[in-house]
Amino acid sequence: LRFIRILRVYRALVTVDFSYKLEKMLHVQPLILAIVRILLGLVTITHIAACLFWWVKQMSNEPDEMTEFLVANYLDPDSNIVRQYVLACYFIITIFTTVGFGDISATNTYEQLVCMLLMTTGVVVFGTLLSEVQSGVAEMRRLPREKGQLIQKLKNYMSQQGVPAAMERRILEWANFDVSVEQAERQMQSALQRLSDDQKLDLLVHVFASDSARIELLDLEHPAAQEMQAYLWASAEAFVFEEGKVIAQPGDAVSSMLVIHRGSVRVEDTEENLIMTLDRGDAIGAWSLMGDTDPSSQFGFPVVFVAATHVHAYVVSSSAFQDVLAQCPKDLVDEVNAKFEHHERTREQKETMRTQSVGFRRAVARWEATVHKLLKKQHPRHTNSGIASRGKRGALHHNHSCKIHGPVHREPSLAVQLLPSTGSSVHNDPLNVSIKPNSPLKM
Repeated sequence: LRFIRILRVYRALVTVDFSYKLEKMLHVQPLILAIVRILLGLVTITHIAACLFWWVKQMSNEPDEMTEFLVANYLDPDSNIVRQYVLACYFIITIFTTVGFGDISATNTYEQLVCMLLMTTGVVVFGTLLSEVQSGVAEMRRLPREKGQLIQKLKNYMSQQGVPAAMERRILEWANFDVSVEQAERQMQSALQRLSDDQKLDLLVHVFASDSARIELLDLEHPAAQEMQAYLWASAEAFVFEEGKVIAQPGDAVSSMLVIHRGSVRVEDTEENLIMTLDRGDAIGAWSLMGDTDPSSQFGFPVVFVAATHVHAYVVSSSAFQDVLAQCPKDLVDEVNAKFEHHERTREQKETMRTQSVGFRRAVARWEATVHKLLKKQHPRHTNSGIASRGKRGALHHNHSCKIHGPVHREPSLAVQLLPSTGSSVHNDPLNVSIKPNSPLKM
């Protein structure tokens, strides 16, 4: 009977609350968590079955028969409960795994009935276990397998065409990166499709929090700033650039902001001297959202932006930014305008530096970039707590919809208006966020 008291463990193991707390505490991958849940369920079922078998064994046998059974299995009649429990679990596992050594068997009708029940249960339990593990492993390997198949087809084609080894290596490296970005975008799009509008925006704030914090124009104090940023990211489009691609150069009239999400970009002067390197969260042409179309304006002298590695970036057009800004509260708009006015004053000061030596201007640009990055790392303004949880939802008053990461485009020029037609589409239609016109702050 002491075994049966332990059945209360089952209640704790199978509750949804327990699984949720375990997931939040361990921060493990879904597949691993699923396997842990299956194993916990298996342990629980084994425990219940062992208790049931031992209870039937005790109730259907005389004391002398139980003593004979224990001795036959190398246990003293007065052995402790733990050793008896191990013996019961051993018998149940031999049934569930269909091993059936035969050293323990049913000795009466009641035990035979219980054993038949346990055998049937074992088939179901282990069938479910194998099915769940197989499904989890297949899902975990789905994306790598899909990418591997595409890469293999490309390798076979290049082999047939006699492509040189160096060229083949370069092409495969790019293809691997390109497919990875495409898969990541599809995953995000699939996840967002299952969420409400508020949840979509909260998720976008969380995913792009570090990116927003490193963009001076978007690093705002206003309570509605994160909601504005969420709508901007909802309108962003994904682009990829091959290593060595010139993203922007002197003379380009930039009409969009490009934010690096993966990879790095070299900033060089016109003599190909390295000024600095941009990485995740850094932006090119951020001030174009406010009308400054010169991507070099923040440096005070002409620079070229070149992809140092393969780059995955998001592009926000100035028209999308102005659409969102037009619906923002006046004090938020004033803060954005103040940022731009400060940028314009700084730009004028840098214009006066053109008479200084090139080396002096390069040194100033490097120090400014270093200090800016250090400040952003030490004082991140944005958190990942979400918009709705802080009661900031509805600060913007919108009556239109925003796209969420439509097709991935390849190697555009920032000198043109970045539209979907400039690149090849690899995704389905973009998602939409219906923005509710409930603005308590807009009066």
